[in-house]
Amino acid sequence: FISLVTGRGYRNCIQKFESNDNFICLNRLEVTIHKVVFDLPPYTRNLTISNNIIKKLPFGSFGNLTKLQYLKLDHNKLETLSPGAFSNLTYLTYLNLSYNQIPSLSLGVFIGLKNLRCLYLENNSIAFLHPEVFGPLFSLKSLNLSNNVLSNFSEVVHSIQPLQKLNTLMLCSNNISFLNHIHKLPSNLSKVFLCKNILQGLNCHQDFFENISSLDLSYNNITTSSIQNINLSKVKYLLVASNPHFDVLNYLDNSTIKPENIDYSGLNLNTSTKLSQVCQHLRGKNISTLKLLENGIRHLSENILENCSLTNTVDLSRNRLKDILCLKFLKPPTLKSLIVEHNLLKQLINCSKAAQFPNLKSISLRYNRIWSVESYAFAFSPNLEELKLNINNILFLDMYTFWGLSKLKSLRLDNNLLTDLYKSTFMDLKELKNLNLRNNRVAVIFKNVFHYLPNLNILDLGGNKITQVKIGTFNGLKHLSKLYLDRNQIKKITGEMFSGVEATLQVLDLMSNQLHFESSREELSPFLNLSKVYDLKLQAQQSFGLTAIPRKFFSGLTSLQALYLSQNRLAHLSSDTFQGLSNLKFLSLGEDCNGIQNLSPGIFSNLSSLEVLDLENMCLQTLDSDVFLNLTSLKKLQLTKNALRAINVSLLENMTNLQYLDLWKCPLTCTCDNEELRNWLIK
Repeated sequence: FISLVTGRGYRNCIQKFESNDNFICLNRLEVTIHKVVFDLPPYTRNLTISNNIIKKLPFGSFGNLTKLQYLKLDHNKLETLSPGAFSNLTYLTYLNLSYNQIPSLSLGVFIGLKNLRCLYLENNSIAFLHPEVFGPLFSLKSLNLSNNVLSNFSEVVHSIQPLQKLNTLMLCSNNISFLNHIHKLPSNLSKVFLCKNILQGLNCHQDFFENISSLDLSYNNITTSSIQNINLSKVKYLLVASNPHFDVLNYLDNSTIKPENIDYSGLNLNTSTKLSQVCQHLRGKNISTLKLLENGIRHLSENILENCSLTNTVDLSRNRLKDILCLKFLKPPTLKSLIVEHNLLKQLINCSKAAQFPNLKSISLRYNRIWSVESYAFAFSPNLEELKLNINNILFLDMYTFWGLSKLKSLRLDNNLLTDLYKSTFMDLKELKNLNLRNNRVAVIFKNVFHYLPNLNILDLGGNKITQVKIGTFNGLKHLSKLYLDRNQIKKITGEMFSGVEATLQVLDLMSNQLHFESSREELSPFLNLSKVYDLKLQAQQSFGLTAIPRKFFSGLTSLQALYLSQNRLAHLSSDTFQGLSNLKFLSLGEDCNGIQNLSPGIFSNLSSLEVLDLENMCLQTLDSDVFLNLTSLKKLQLTKNALRAINVSLLENMTNLQYLDLWKCPLTCTCDNEELRNWLIK
C-alpha cells in the first residue's frame, strides 16, 4: 500500500517532495489567483507564486488555505490588492509582494494578518499609504518599502504608528526629500534605512532618532549642518556615504554620536591629512570594524592609521591602492582581520623584516590584479588562519611565499592563472585544512605536491586543465575527506590515482571530465579501495559521455550513498551494474537518452536502501515487471520525459514507501492498457 503519492497532481503548482505542505507555482499563464490555487490542499503552509501575470488579489484570494505561514507573490503584475485579500491567514508570518506594480495600499488590505512578522513591498510603484493600512499587523517586525515612489515621510511615519513590535524599516530609493513628521517613530524601531533618496535636510525633531541603533543615510544630499544637532547618541552604526555636501571631519568636531560608531566609507577621505584627523578622533577607542571603503585612497603612508590601532578589523575595499607595503600604515596591537578587496594591488613584496601582527587571523585580498607574490609575503602575520587570494591574476607562487604560516587553516587561490604546483610551495602549511585551487590553469599534478599537508580536509582542483594525475600525487594527505576534480580533462582513472587518500576519502567529484568507455564488457575497478566514499559525481563527461559502464566499475564503494551518472549518453546498463551498492540512497541517471529503451530486469534489486531514483529523459519505452524489484525504501521516482505509453500498476505497488511519482511529459494513453493505473491514481 502506498501511503502518499504526490507530484504534478495540481493544475498550476508543484508539490515539493521534501515537504508535502510546500508548493511552487512559477511561470503560469493564468491571470487570476483563483485558477492558480483553487485545487491546493488546506494543509498548505509554504506557497510560492512568482513570475506570473496575476494583476489582482480579490477578497479572500486564498480561500481555505488558512494554515499558510509563508507566502511569496513577487515578480507578478499585481496592481490591485482588495480589502480582505489575505483574510483568514492568521498563521502567516512572511509575505513577499515585491517586484509588482502596486500603486497604493488602501485600508483593509492586510486584515487578518495578526501574526505577520516580515512584509516585503520593495520595487513597486507605491505613492500613497492609507494612515491605518498597517493597523492589523500587530506582530510585524520588518517592513521593506524600498524602491517605490513615496515622497511624504510624515505619511509613512503616521501609517506605522500601530506597529509597536516593528524593528526594521527600509525606505531606500524613494522620493523623500525631508524627514518632516508629526508623530514619533515606534518605540521598538531600531533600524532605519533611508539611503538613495533625495534628502537635503533632515527637518526632523532633534530627538526623532533617539531610539535608533542603526541608521543609513547614504547616497543623499545631506549637509553637515542639517545633521549636526540631531540626537544620535544611541546610534551604534551610522552610514552617511556619498553625500557630497557632508564633511565628516567638520561633523566630528561637534556631533552627538560616538566617532567609533560611524562607518567612514564613501566620505572622500583620500588624503593623509584627512585619514590622520579621523584617527585622532578615534584614538584610544575600541573599534570592532573600521570601514574605509570607497574613499578613493591611492596610497597609505607609514603609520598613517597608527591612532586607529585598537581596531579589530580594517576594511579598505573599493579604493585605488596599488600595494599594502607589509602593513606599515598600521600598528600591530589588536588587528585581527584585514580586508583589501576590489583595489589595484599588483604585487605582494617580501615582508621578512616587517613588524609582526601577532593577533592577525584573517586577510582577504580578493578581486585585485595581483600577479606576483614574493617570498615571505605574509611574514608579518605568523598566526594567520585564513588567507583569501582568489580572483586575481597570480601566475606563479615562489617557493617561500607562504613560509611562516604554520597556523594557516584555509587558503583560497581559486580563479587565478596558476599553471604549476610545486611541493615546496605548501611546505610550511602543516595545519592547513582547506585548499582551494579551482579555476586556474593547472595541467599536471606531480608526485608529492601536497606531501606536507597532513591535516588537509578539503582539496578543490576543479575547473583546471588537468589531463592526468600522477601516482603519488596525494601522498601525505592523511586526513583528506573531500576531493574535487570536476571540469578538468582527465581521460583515464585508475585505483593508483587515489593512493594516499584511500582510507579517508568520503566525497569524490569527477564531473565533466573526458572519461569514456567503449564497452560494458571490459572490467575496471578504479574505486576498489575507496570504501569510505559516500558521494561520487561522474555526470556530464565530455564530449560524448561515458556511453558505457565497465563491469565491476563500482566495486569497493560499500559506503556509497549518492551516485550521479546523468548526461552520459549511456547506451546500455547491465543487470549487475550497481551490484554491491547496498547503502545507496540517491541515484541519478537523468538525461541519458542515447538508445536505452528498456532497463534490465532487476537492475536495481540490490539497492534496498535507495530513496531517490532519477530516470528522467532516458528514452524508456517500457518498464519490465521486475525493474523496480526490492525498492522498498524508495520515496521519489522521477520518470519525466520518457516514451512510456503504459505503466503496470504492480510496479508501483511494490514500492511501499513511495511518496513522489513524476510522469510529466510521458505520452500515457487513455486506453484499456492504463485502466488499472487510472483507478490507482484516483484511489
